[in-house]
Amino acid sequence: MTAGECPRHGWKEDQLCERPREGDGEASIVVDCLAHKLRGSVKVLAFRELPQFAMERVQVESAEDLWPLITGTRELYLKGLDMDEMHSSLVARERGCVAAWLQTKLQPQFACPIEVTSESASHHGKVLARFAGAEEPAKTWQRFYSTFHIDHKQNTASIEEGVQVNVWLNLAEEPISDFNLGFLARDGRMVAGQDLPRLSLEDMNDVSVRYQPNLRGDQALIFQSTGADAVVHGCFRFQNAEQVTHSPRFSLEFRVLLRASADG
Repeated sequence: MTAGECPRHGWKEDQLCERPREGDGEASIVVDCLAHKLRGSVKVLAFRELPQFAMERVQVESAEDLWPLITGTRELYLKGLDMDEMHSSLVARERGCVAAWLQTKLQPQFACPIEVTSESASHHGKVLARFAGAEEPAKTWQRFYSTFHIDHKQNTASIEEGVQVNVWLNLAEEPISDFNLGFLARDGRMVAGQDLPRLSLEDMNDVSVRYQPNLRGDQALIFQSTGADAVVHGCFRFQNAEQVTHSPRFSLEFRVLLRASADG
């Protein structure tokens, strides 16, 4: 390691410093620390370098080759159709396609074999459509969730045991400019699920929200949402009124299971 590098990530010093740029600002957030909640005003910083999943447990990925695999699910939610047996079967089938797609994106980052499957993902919503800044599109949609959290309060599992990974997409034609999805960071790295119970109000002075500004429909956010290395995520809005666009947000999220392969 050379001078000026981050020992955990290998980032250069100039990549870690928080220079203001377009998309930065402040937000007032609530963090669910499992046994307690914290409230505070924190810095919001756009990703300087696009993170990679194997290192940061979050990644911005092209979704151009994903959309053709999930056209049925997309239309189901956009048209507000009921989730009957036929539609549930369609969504389950396309979740399998998402799992296969995700494995091709993540496997090159790991030295050991991994497997991504739709078989054992949590029953607490395997596919979710959320809205913000608009009226409820249909009964199958859920309102956005603003509290920063990890899913299902599960902060102990390792990849060897299996962890949930979410593939999060922008359903609107316009890039997301309000109600962005962000991830908590501290001291140059993402806040991990296992660290949540120890997070204090004093620590909030060093916490920031990292996000991908203007997320387009041809991009996907991939992030680990359960386990010891889960990233703490939530919806935020800027405190500065000039940065609040009031543009509605419509998102679609697939949840799958990632684990180290037994064949490895």
